[in-house]
Amino acid sequence: MAASTKKNNPIVVLAPREVPIGKFYGDGGARDTRRFVEEVKAAWSAQRCETEQEKRGILWSHLGEEVRRELNCLLDGHTRDSQRMLHTIATTYGEIQST
Repeated sequence: MAASTKKNNPIVVLAPREVPIGKFYGDGGARDTRRFVEEVKAAWSAQRCETEQEKRGILWSHLGEEVRRELNCLLDGHTRDSQRMLHTIATTYGEIQST
């Protein structure tokens, strides 16, 4: 029997640093809100966002104009905290609103 000359090469899978995020308009209900929140968190993680400015930039760039205005009113100057912004979106447009 001839020895196999085929080598077992490891398979390397590279995860993309860009995570797709859909635009959020706030009119899709609780399921759409959960999807958006999870997409934003995944993007923050995949892109290794370290600063509030980076996180805020990703989040803000994927919000519709009405949602931006609503956040500005609801947060009243606290729009520098990305976690608070995301929590406000989740509670305003997500489960709490739909019950």
